[in-house]
Amino acid sequence: MSGSINRSGALALMLEVCPGAGRAWQEHEREWGGEAAPYLGMAVFSRYLVDMMTEGETTTFPAVFAAVEQLINEGDEEVQDFAFVGFLESLQNQASWTEQGADAFLPWLNPSTREAWHELQTLWDGKDGLADVIRAEREED
Repeated sequence: MSGSINRSGALALMLEVCPGAGRAWQEHEREWGGEAAPYLGMAVFSRYLVDMMTEGETTTFPAVFAAVEQLINEGDEEVQDFAFVGFLESLQNQASWTEQGADAFLPWLNPSTREAWHELQTLWDGKDGLADVIRAEREED
């Protein structure tokens, strides 16, 4: 049933599984208009998870990563993109600056999420920044 979750459904699902991110989400909505910036909105949830990991509070992680798996498998194309880039890529980048590192999230990844996680790692492997990623993508085309 691919493509059945749209932008507002995806964001509602993330708020449901990350209730502690509510205040940060409200600030995001005030600043960006909520759904107007879904990639940045998904980064709100990844920052929340990085903070929870740092505090050792991982009880919500199974539900969060089940929801992300659902977004990847059942979301429309836009939802899949912002789950991939807005959430997972942000999570990897933000977590890479912590003592635990991004790999600390591996135990909670489900099959499609794990595949996307590894695709992102491959995409960034050996690159120093976004310009390198874009250049490499253009060379492939």
